[in-house]
This record gives sequence, structure tokens and C-alpha cells, in this order.
Amino acid sequence: MLAQTALSDPKRVKRIQANRESAERSKLKRVKYVAELQQKIQTMETKLAELSAKATTDQSEPTGLASKINELRFHIQATDQQAQLKYDLNNVLITELYRLQHSVIEMASKSDRMDRDIDRIDHDIAEMHLADPMAQQLFIDNENLQSPNQQQQQNDLHLDQFQEEPQQGYT
Repeated sequence: MLAQTALSDPKRVKRIQANRESAERSKLKRVKYVAELQQKIQTMETKLAELSAKATTDQSEPTGLASKINELRFHIQATDQQAQLKYDLNNVLITELYRLQHSVIEMASKSDRMDRDIDRIDHDIAEMHLADPMAQQLFIDNENLQSPNQQQQQNDLHLDQFQEEPQQGYT
């Protein structure tokens, strides 16, 4: 289907290809971002595990370590929530991107159809003018109608020509 479209509308094919490439770049960015967030989560979980191990061995400050662990858990939970929110937002943006791309393609298609309809109407009107002698006369009469400025310019031109003719005859 893309090959058929390439023959009939190469601009559309370029646009479709550009949209696909843009979507691919967005997808790669999202995957990279999710991987980075997962790495951060893993790092935080590793720190949490280390602190948990230290808490069990260090009995002298159990409340201090417990509060640090709780703080880290809270931080991990907040990071997870942020990651989920960003992931959801990214999905919404991608969905909106596809919707907008579809709208652009649809509007371009409608514009192309309207251009073809206008061309067809112009062609039909021209054929009617050629086929109908009365319409031809109306067309000629319409062309002869001019604005006052154009009529004044034409009158001035005729007057100049008229004034030049006698001078040419005397020399």
C-alpha cells in the first residue's frame, strides 16, 4: 500500500515516514527513560538492602537506622510514583501525537479533495462558457467592465494618441 501511495502522493509518503521515524524516536526515548528509572530504583533498593543489613548488625542505634530505612522506603515509593506518573504522561503524549498525526493526514486528504473539486468546477464552468454563445458574450462583456481608474487610464491613453496624430501629420 505504501508503494502505491508513493506513486500517487510522494509527499504523503515522506510525511508518513517522518511520522514513523518520530514515533520510533519517541519510543526509544521512553524505553531509555524507563531503563534509567529502573536503574535508579535498583540502586535505591540496593541502598535499602545495605542499610537494612547494617541495621540488623548495629544494635546501638536501632531507632536511627529504622528512621533512615523508613525515609529511604518513602523516597523509593515517591520515586516509583514519579516514574509511573511520567510513564503515564508519556503514554498520553504518544497517544495525542498519533491522534494529531492522523488529524493532519485527514486534513491534508480533505484539502486535496477540495482542490480537485474546485479544479473540476472551474473546468465545468469553462466548458459551459465555450459551449454557450450567450455565456461567451457575457464573459466578454464582463471583461470589458472596468473600474473607473482603468477607464480613466484608457481614456487618457486614447487622448494622448489622438493628440499625437495631428502633430505627426504636420511634420
